[in-house]
Amino acid sequence: MRYALLSYGDPGLVGALSVDERAGWEIDDIAFELAIRASGIVIGGLALDDSDTATTVRVLHGDPQLVDGPAVTSSDQLRCVLLIDVDHLDAALEVARRCPASRFSPLEVRPVRTWTPDG
Repeated sequence: MRYALLSYGDPGLVGALSVDERAGWEIDDIAFELAIRASGIVIGGLALDDSDTATTVRVLHGDPQLVDGPAVTSSDQLRCVLLIDVDHLDAALEVARRCPASRFSPLEVRPVRTWTPDG
């Protein structure tokens, strides 16, 4: 089953760490990434630029509305998306527990719907 791990956090959080804290986190993050890629469960993933670079599009009554900034404002912004394929929710939660990002900010685990062009 496919799951999305959605990492939320304050954009300045990593920058606020001490040099030693940041170095330790980066080492753990690289080790985590290498381990999950070697396990074959990774479908893909992306780190997102800061939310202040976003543009939100809404179409109201056929009229497109563009707004600078994220669709949802909060101190915790969506920072990264990781797609994995594991047997069940407990396995996805175990991956999330091991993820270094979960030490500093919420990591949401959500099932991914199967989509086909014909519905």
